[in-house]
Amino acid sequence: MRRKDREVTDLSEIIEIMKNCDVCRLALNDDGFPFQIRRDDQH
Repeated sequence: MRRKDREVTDLSEIIEIMKNCDVCRLALNDDGFPFQIRRDDQH
């Protein structure tokens, strides 16, 4: 996290944020190569 003052670490708060979003982008770094997964399922 680049800005520690904006970091959200509470799991219940993270879940609440995700519930209120239409699109979620999950960014990961695997073996030195970053990649992003976009989820916009309407479940």
